[in-house]
Amino acid sequence: MAVQKGGKLKAVALSEDQKPDTPAEQKRIEKAGGFVSPPEEEWGGPARVWLDANMTLPGLAMARSIGDHLVGGKGVIAKPEVKEVDIDPAANMAAEGPQLLVMASDGVWEFIDSQEAVDILQANNARASATEAVTKLIETAAHQWRKEEGDYRDDITAVCINLVERLQARRRRRRGGGAELNASRSSCSSEATTDRADGGRRRRAAAAG
Repeated sequence: MAVQKGGKLKAVALSEDQKPDTPAEQKRIEKAGGFVSPPEEEWGGPARVWLDANMTLPGLAMARSIGDHLVGGKGVIAKPEVKEVDIDPAANMAAEGPQLLVMASDGVWEFIDSQEAVDILQANNARASATEAVTKLIETAAHQWRKEEGDYRDDITAVCINLVERLQARRRRRRGGGAELNASRSSCSSEATTDRADGGRRRRAAAAG
């Protein structure tokens, strides 16, 4: 989430990566009888979850998953982590407070951190055109993948919601005016995105303002 503070947009993370080697996640997995291998240093592979000490199956690169029955009994759960953020509808959000909500797949976060994403959106005037700004974010992520990995890349998808306009639209609707929300979604389909079989290394949502 992007939050306006002292005239600048600051990134405020609303989620954390649920990696197998995150201490709390690893503890739960090992307590349930699963095994966790550390990240592969030589080629940069992620930590993984295994059914056995010989690490034969399945090598899942995440600690939480929906419908993964193979490791469901080994501590891999589908329960989400939920964080609530209160937004004062009476506040002047255009001056201070939450401005943008950004949700993106791991292909975006692989080489771009939350503040960098906010800076890209701000530089491309996301509060005036979320569509153009989030497209630039996706193009930047694709460029970084090309630079680091050549023709290979993970899924690159992002959503940017203008919270200020959403609140203003709500106020107008209450006055009977009605309005469209400036929320846009764009994906890197033109960049021939590729889903990584292991689920990727960095899937998270970030809020920036």
